[in-house]
Amino acid sequence: MAWVHIVKLKIYLPFVTNLKEKRKIRLSLIDRFKKMNISAIEMADQNLQNHLVLLLSYSSLDKASLESKRDKILELVYEFSEHLVVEEETVGLD
Repeated sequence: MAWVHIVKLKIYLPFVTNLKEKRKIRLSLIDRFKKMNISAIEMADQNLQNHLVLLLSYSSLDKASLESKRDKILELVYEFSEHLVVEEETVGLD
């Protein structure tokens, strides 16, 4: 069975003072996610400087790999902010 994991990250960036700083953080995160074979897009609040909402997706043939990758995602995001809301869903495919 194959598994797909979808994660919505709502990241609050209290130290960001303009959209240019936010864009730098967003691009850095998305680039690092790509290196981990994780698809990522900014999905909401593009015009708010202190809020970054990312939608991530990745797949695996076993749940243990999904959980390991999830832990790495959170570890990476916590480098930028401790203010984080995570919504996630795992779907099994036959």
